[in-house]
Amino acid sequence: MFGVDDGQLRFSFGSYGDGNGQFKGPTGVAVDEAGRILVADWGNARIQVMNIFIHQEKSGSNNKKRKTKNLIK
Repeated sequence: MFGVDDGQLRFSFGSYGDGNGQFKGPTGVAVDEAGRILVADWGNARIQVMNIFIHQEKSGSNNKKRKTKNLIK
């Protein structure tokens, strides 16, 4: 995923394969109204739905971001 403001890579997910969070031929990506990412995976004949949460903690002048991924099959 890339930042809208600067085009910099923010995070990525997935790898090659047939397990959860893996793809053999991703051909389409969409985001639903709940913010979930849907990936059409032609090679595995399925659509995977991803919940990706970004939690930001503020500590003084330092901002820490923690990314967690939750895959819904």
